[in-house]
Amino acid sequence: MSLTLMWMHCSCHDSAPLAEHPKSSQEELILYNWEDYTPQNILEQFEKETGIKVILKEFQTVDEQVATLQSQPGFCDLTIADVNEAVTILEPLRIIEKIDDAAVKIHSRAHPLFKGSEAYGVPYSIGLLGFAVDKRYVDLAFKDCRFLITDKRFKGKISLLDEPTDIFYMLMNGAGFSMNSLSKKDHDRAYDFAVEVKKMRPVFQDLYSGLDDLVEEKVWIAMAYSGDALLYQEENDNIEFIYSLDRPCVWRDMMCVNLNAPNKANAYRFLEFINTPQVAAEIALQFKSAPGLKGAEKYLDSESLRNPLINMPESLLAICEKQEKIRDNNKVINELYLYLFNQLQESGK
Repeated sequence: MSLTLMWMHCSCHDSAPLAEHPKSSQEELILYNWEDYTPQNILEQFEKETGIKVILKEFQTVDEQVATLQSQPGFCDLTIADVNEAVTILEPLRIIEKIDDAAVKIHSRAHPLFKGSEAYGVPYSIGLLGFAVDKRYVDLAFKDCRFLITDKRFKGKISLLDEPTDIFYMLMNGAGFSMNSLSKKDHDRAYDFAVEVKKMRPVFQDLYSGLDDLVEEKVWIAMAYSGDALLYQEENDNIEFIYSLDRPCVWRDMMCVNLNAPNKANAYRFLEFINTPQVAAEIALQFKSAPGLKGAEKYLDSESLRNPLINMPESLLAICEKQEKIRDNNKVINELYLYLFNQLQESGK
């Protein structure tokens, strides 16, 4: 999921047995994850098989996550992170450690989207950044994020995620450029697009507030992640998830080990536990995301296999772009975010 840089149904475990690990001083595991992003049945299965009690802690923004882990190094044993966040932020800040190959047995192959990042964690989930929309008011046929400014009826009916990197992607995509561009000229065009977006008087909200407002018809367009939008769609037939056909943004979440984990041996046991196609499929089914491991498709139901947001085809993956230059673009990301956010605050929004 997004990286913010404002700081400076089954018994799903039929796989190989867990490796022998030395016991921690406490038989517990502290997991720090996004809010509502942890399958309870998987935690219960792990507790049953290992006798290790899982303590779940949750965060709502990446700013909150990073600030907590910087100020309280031993706050958790495992945390979730987008690949770019793990590689360029958390590991250089010595918040997470690279995987100790001697401490964990990897039984499954990661999805190709995780190529080159396997040393930083175990794949958890994959999805797209886009928009949940009320299809009664929004034309579903569009090419890129410029659609936000094409209909004057959208004024006051747009919810944007309060995450700087997601906003940067939206602005760069609407300007016609890759979010990984380092060109000042391209960034200036994104600023021009931000000026136009501001005129639409969008609101900045967290993920669930935006989706709730979409259900209540307070907004017609809510910036969202694919899995969350699909879950809301199950309760409301008017909701549709759309994404840019020009360089859609793919996110890749992985489970990482805290460098200062108080129960590190148990953290590696949990990584082994979730690193199976069965568990990867269960995560995908519960959160309507694409599984992070190869072979998980064998455990998906027929409906999920037909859904290109869960069983992502090669044709879609071929046009996706990943967050790769977030650290290099940190300054402009924050400048564009603050310009748009502050302008909206000053206008009373």
